[in-house]
Amino acid sequence: MPLETPDQWKAEMEPWMLEIVKDRTIPSSLEDCLKDEGWATIYYFFAKANYVTENLDFLAKVDEFGRNGNMDLAKQIYQEHVREGSAAQVNLSGGNRGALDDIFKDQDEPIGPPDLFDASRREIYGLTNTDSYTRFVRFATETQKVLGEEIDWDNVEGRDRS
Repeated sequence: MPLETPDQWKAEMEPWMLEIVKDRTIPSSLEDCLKDEGWATIYYFFAKANYVTENLDFLAKVDEFGRNGNMDLAKQIYQEHVREGSAAQVNLSGGNRGALDDIFKDQDEPIGPPDLFDASRREIYGLTNTDSYTRFVRFATETQKVLGEEIDWDNVEGRDRS
C-alpha cells in the first residue's frame, strides 16, 4: 500500500529511520541522497512503498557496471530494466532503448563501449530527480514537521528554561 501520510510513514519505518528523518537535513539533491547510506535507504523504502524502485535499481546497477565493466552485468541490466516488456522496465526514450537493443538484442555475447549506459543513466536520473525524488523530499519535509510537532520542547533534557 502506498504511503500517503506522514503518520503511515511513521508507523512503517524502523526507529533508526525515523531518527534520521527527525534529526538530519534532507539531502538537497538526488545525488547527495544516494551518497548518504541512511537517506538512500529511506528513499528506497519510500520508493518501494510507492512501487517505483525500478529506476533506483537501474541506477545502482548501471553505477556498478561503470565501476567494473562486467558485460554479464550489462546483459542483466538490459534484460531486467531495458528490454521491452521486462518486469522492472524503466521508461527510456526510443532512442536510448534502440541503441541498447542494437547491442543486446539477439546477441549471445554482446559487446559494447564502456559508456554504453551513460545516456540512459542521464535520462533515468533526470526522471527520478524530477518525479519520485521530488515527491520524497516533499513527503520527508511533511514528516519532519509532524515529528517536530510531537516533541515536548519544555521537557527536553538539557534545555535552558530561563
